[in-house]
Amino acid sequence: MKILMISAEVFPFAKTGGLADAVAALAKALSEMGHDVKIVMPRYYKIDRKTVFLLKKGVCICTGQQEVAVDFYCARLEKSAVEVYFVDYEKCFGREGLYGNSFEPDYHDNPFRFSLLARAAFSLCTETGWIPDIMHSHDWSSCMVPVLLKQCMRTENSPFKNTKSVLTIHNMGYQGRYPSGAFSLLGLPQEQFRAAGFEQYGCIN
Repeated sequence: MKILMISAEVFPFAKTGGLADAVAALAKALSEMGHDVKIVMPRYYKIDRKTVFLLKKGVCICTGQQEVAVDFYCARLEKSAVEVYFVDYEKCFGREGLYGNSFEPDYHDNPFRFSLLARAAFSLCTETGWIPDIMHSHDWSSCMVPVLLKQCMRTENSPFKNTKSVLTIHNMGYQGRYPSGAFSLLGLPQEQFRAAGFEQYGCIN
């Protein structure tokens, strides 16, 4: 089975808590069981480009409002056959901290940053011709993946028409709650604000 995991953090490349450890351990375990497992995550500025391999350069991704060009890098998860792919886009990920910093603990553009990660995951698959059977999202920062799969990508002529999705919530205490105005950053039609289950007490979650 082909399994693509999407996560904001993966040990040892980037870590703020147990999520990074859990994703790495699960990927290794599934790989050892014989599954073809890959991981997609951001290339934060602390991940030196010299330590990873450039896979694709200047891949255009439509965010719903604009097109941005990202690079894809690749490395192997230590002591495993699992490949880890990095989405390199300086405007979103070339800054201190994974979700925020000491001045802005929760970056105001996180909805855009992590929706870009989700869209990049689909672009990576089409660019490499590797289409997963399952796309496994981890925590709120990658929860746009199952939404995009259901609402946009699972069409009759799409290579993802048979792809399924899983969302694992590792810590319910961390939720992607933002003002309703941030919904426009996701690049989805406005009717999806409620139809796709984003609305919670007038905000997006």
